[in-house]
Amino acid sequence: MNLGALLGFVTPNGLNNSAESAILEDCLLPDNTEIIVSSDKPCNGDCGATAPGALAHHGWTGGNKAFFAEYSMPSSGAKNPDSCKYNAFGKCNADMPAFWLLNTQAINTQQYGTCSCWKSGCGEFDIHEVLQPGETEGFASLHMGPNYAATVPEGLSRPTSGTMKIAAIITDSHVHVQVLDEGFQFVEKIPGSRIATFVDHPDTASVQVSLHP
Repeated sequence: MNLGALLGFVTPNGLNNSAESAILEDCLLPDNTEIIVSSDKPCNGDCGATAPGALAHHGWTGGNKAFFAEYSMPSSGAKNPDSCKYNAFGKCNADMPAFWLLNTQAINTQQYGTCSCWKSGCGEFDIHEVLQPGETEGFASLHMGPNYAATVPEGLSRPTSGTMKIAAIITDSHVHVQVLDEGFQFVEKIPGSRIATFVDHPDTASVQVSLHP
């Protein structure tokens, strides 16, 4: 069975292997570099299939959840080589940053290929994804299995200088993306009533889907 690359802890700069978990520092990740943020609860035979020997942690369960982040997407000015025309899943993401959510089953086994839960309907939520090298806006898209995708038609401005604060909210039948004010303060607990104001905000980009077919 051909599974994906094994996961491991990374150093605070997000670039090197580490023997233990660490908090990511305020740093710039180069093109074609990916990090994964999971919960602090390790799998103990209760995550379904996992790649043998891989570091495997739980994600966040439940039909209602909210993720808050602050990030920047400066332009590297790099271009993809011509070989990328024939290798969509290789090192072909020059100057194309993205912030997205992926089902933990795919993280613990394989994102693309024969051992991926995509074929059984698990999803991917691209919160803010730049689709072409150097573009100054990104898009929010939801993918559910191999034959379904929904994209918010309005693009999100790419924060090439400074940072952007954003809320990504999943409810029982919708996903929402809300750009937050610069003065928004990240706190340990945000009440449901406050999150509801983001969902109902007129500027919130939303996609209605069936998250539990």
